[in-house]
Amino acid sequence: MKILPSLHKIYQKRGSFLVFFLGLASLFWFLLRVIPKPSRAYYPCQRAAFPVASGFVIWLTTSALGYLGFQKAKKSLIQKKVKPALLWGVLAFGITIGLYVTLDSSYGIAATRAKEVAPLLTKRLEIDPNSHMPLAYVGVVQSDKLQMEDINKDEIESMVFEAIAKAGGLDSIIDDGDEVILKPNLVQGSAAVTGSGVVTDWRVVAAVAKAVRAVNPAGTIVLMEGMVGNTMEAFAHYNYSRTSIPEIDELIALEESCGDWFDYHAEEIEAVVLPAGKSLYPDREKPNESPELYLNRRYLQADVLISIPVLKNHETAGVTGAVKNVAIGCSPPTIYARSDGYPLRDAINHGYLHEFIHDFYMARPVDFAVMDGLQGYSYGPVGNGWGGSQDDLKENMRLIAASADPLALDAVEALIMMDDPRKVAYLVSLSNDGLGTVDPMNIKIVGQQLGGLKKNFAHWSWGHFAMIIRIRYRRRLNLMDCESKKTKYTLTCRPIQAPVGWMLN
Repeated sequence: MKILPSLHKIYQKRGSFLVFFLGLASLFWFLLRVIPKPSRAYYPCQRAAFPVASGFVIWLTTSALGYLGFQKAKKSLIQKKVKPALLWGVLAFGITIGLYVTLDSSYGIAATRAKEVAPLLTKRLEIDPNSHMPLAYVGVVQSDKLQMEDINKDEIESMVFEAIAKAGGLDSIIDDGDEVILKPNLVQGSAAVTGSGVVTDWRVVAAVAKAVRAVNPAGTIVLMEGMVGNTMEAFAHYNYSRTSIPEIDELIALEESCGDWFDYHAEEIEAVVLPAGKSLYPDREKPNESPELYLNRRYLQADVLISIPVLKNHETAGVTGAVKNVAIGCSPPTIYARSDGYPLRDAINHGYLHEFIHDFYMARPVDFAVMDGLQGYSYGPVGNGWGGSQDDLKENMRLIAASADPLALDAVEALIMMDDPRKVAYLVSLSNDGLGTVDPMNIKIVGQQLGGLKKNFAHWSWGHFAMIIRIRYRRRLNLMDCESKKTKYTLTCRPIQAPVGWMLN
């Protein structure tokens, strides 16, 4: 165990304080992250933290019981009560041995999990050389305004139109009479505000809807979202309405449009089975433990699907863009929630988050994507783990990007945030399956080039006691690129994103 020494080595080299500190930190971290959102218990970092946290609780309990047993044995010997003294002594000795075995096993499990993921954190996934994809075009437009708040609705519309044109336009994507679904990213109820960088700015969606209507005058434009909470209330809060966006014909809240809760045969949903050998998300983790994925019928059968995400990173997926926006946000809440009536997709095992995103997206790929990069947001998706002002997480990017290859758009998003898209598992696996490209060598940016756009987005990726591991074992495990600032106790860290379903969160 090179990353975390076994228990006896910790005692020999660093003393019991480190064990106590790691246990307390793990327990605190596990409770801090899981109590507000129980589904986080399935996250890889929490699954690594749990053995240490539970071992710590067992240690406290058994230490107290062992001490009590020895005291009882001592008292019985003084009173010359041999049998009670023997009984208490054996009990205390058994508790002590059990304590040692449990703690050594708990820390060993955590170390093994960390050891398994360590090599993955520093290498790219292999892009299949046989997956020959055509050159992908990504249109990028940046405002010359100095502040995002100075960009008005007319300029946003002009930027969206220009980005779409640079990406090849919508004429080859949409036919007149089509039903077109627009999917924004309204991740956070009414807690955010327009222009915060957390949710898609309604003015961007209005511009996309206007561009769609220009080539689809006789068709239907549907705005679809399925957030945690009441989607219709969120629509109203963020100014999504047929008054503010007159081109839209219908607004759909997925929690109201996917049938009854846990009804796998509801008319509003449809089961999809991926081709043999393509599914990555384990059947045993699916709500009904079968090969089927469930999609909203309107979503699945739409003529055109346009994803309109926000430029930001994500605590577990690394990058949240056009792909993840639909793969999680359009999964039927009535199927992928654990609790009847509450649309949290906590039935999706986040230990296999990348695999689920791959499978759901493959079942219904996006046809075109426009990214709201007007603000940009660090510590995504909603500022988890940040103790300061939310305004400090705004990146003031002032840009719009678009592409007919949503994977390429997400790859450019990652590069803008100074991350490597080839380390994001779901992007690479989808690319290898022929659904787009994430190889920067196969992407042509039309418009504003990346050199003047790149910015290091901060990321909540300490995960469990990764900070302790990094500081103590920085020569052994390269979890993050860290650089000392001001004092030896302050670290500025840029995360290295891990593939295969593991993201430090």
